[in-house]
Amino acid sequence: MLLRIPGLLTLVIWTIIISLFVLFLIGSILLYSLAKKYHNDKHTSDAEVRLMYACSYIGFVVTALYACLMVVLMRRIALAIGIVKEAARAVGKIPFLILLPIVEVVGVVLFLIPWVIYVICLATSGKNETKDYYGLKYNQYVYDKNTKWAFLYMLFCWFWTSQFIIAIGQLVIALSVTAFYFTHDKSSIGNSTAFWVRRWPFGSAVLAAAQSFR
Repeated sequence: MLLRIPGLLTLVIWTIIISLFVLFLIGSILLYSLAKKYHNDKHTSDAEVRLMYACSYIGFVVTALYACLMVVLMRRIALAIGIVKEAARAVGKIPFLILLPIVEVVGVVLFLIPWVIYVICLATSGKNETKDYYGLKYNQYVYDKNTKWAFLYMLFCWFWTSQFIIAIGQLVIALSVTAFYFTHDKSSIGNSTAFWVRRWPFGSAVLAAAQSFR
């Protein structure tokens, strides 16, 4: 609701952007003044003076490029602000989306429990052998080739499953916002939209959005 207050989001975004410009400018000025101070200091070498001047000039160039970037991207920034406002409206209508990351964390934890058990079983399946290193004896687990490939497979399972859970959350958010945007009657949108998307994550959501838009 705060993001939807007229002018508030624009004020916040442009305050951040202009603040970065001011920080770049102040930093460059301070570097230049420090370079002049080094120039007047007899205990400072010429290399240090040249380096400080070079850093100040680089700072001024970066500040100028940042200012040009602000001017060029003004329309893009305004478009991004409008998109964030529309997203805020969608989240306001579907507040369950705020809790969706918690649901994803629960899913990852439920997968992590059996995954850790399997990895521990693999880790203890090696053969304990005594090694000798220049008279120093120590114990080491030695694994065969199949066990090493099993470790790589478990690592692949972790990366694939965790990213799959995150991707499902991204799809739910994307399709929920799509359903909100293309539905004319916004009163029909609510938390049930997110659960409806979970049941039909692909075709039904897109088809319903297209029909509402038409």
